Amino acid sequence: MDNFNFNRFVRTMTWCFYEQRGKLLKWSAIAMIVTFAVEMFFVFMLRNQADDMASAPAYQAAVDVSSIMSLLFIMIAVMVANSNIFDWMKSKQKRAAYLTLPATNLERWISAFIFALVIFPVSIFLAYILGDLLRNGLLYLLGEQWLPRTKSLLHMYGVEDGASGFDVKKMVMGLWGSSCFIVMGTWLRKGQFVITASLQVLLMAILMYVVKTYHNEIAEMIVNDAAVGSSSALRYGVSIFFFLVAIFNFWLSFRLFKRFQIISSNWFNL
Repeated sequence: MDNFNFNRFVRTMTWCFYEQRGKLLKWSAIAMIVTFAVEMFFVFMLRNQADDMASAPAYQAAVDVSSIMSLLFIMIAVMVANSNIFDWMKSKQKRAAYLTLPATNLERWISAFIFALVIFPVSIFLAYILGDLLRNGLLYLLGEQWLPRTKSLLHMYGVEDGASGFDVKKMVMGLWGSSCFIVMGTWLRKGQFVITASLQVLLMAILMYVVKTYHNEIAEMIVNDAAVGSSSALRYGVSIFFFLVAIFNFWLSFRLFKRFQIISSNWFNL
């Protein structure tokens, strides 16, 4: 059955939370520590290389570089979390327990989907903010400026400054990327992150080749957020297309989940 009951869904979500709370705390702690360590490392490394690191512009440049490196780690962590949507069901006992919960397939899938797409990424984002605040606090005590880089995280996922407030295309592309990792994580039991990331890199390489060779405007719009001369209609058209692809990927993930068996192969969940 695929009908939805809110009370059953809440009980299923609660079960998922207790099952994954240890992993959630571990990932969050690692993300916070890595953010703090990476930012501190690059700030002090650039400080030692610069002649006048005490100046405000030089310090800000060092913080900008360090935040880019820590954001790269955060982005990878989010993609790994998306691809590990059913990674915690690898053992036969946990798989049997989840698939026999008093809930429908839809309720079980939505519970796992929310953890992979919302709860884990939000926890990692909060851990990044805490790590960045720790770096800020320590350097502030050492006499440096207070320079938080929370806005860099928001900009990466399409929350912009200014009148519009949102970059729709950037947000949709992020949703599409997550949907790819989720559908592959539903299908595969091993190597889902590496395989999906490799396919996305290959796709971007092909699009960049098309842009360079044929100067295709659509391909340039996909690859380059600041494509020169692209119309608003084309930008929204690309956003709508990738949004529909993301929705299809989520639907496909659910259809694959409905075929889960307690005993499955080593490579596939089906």
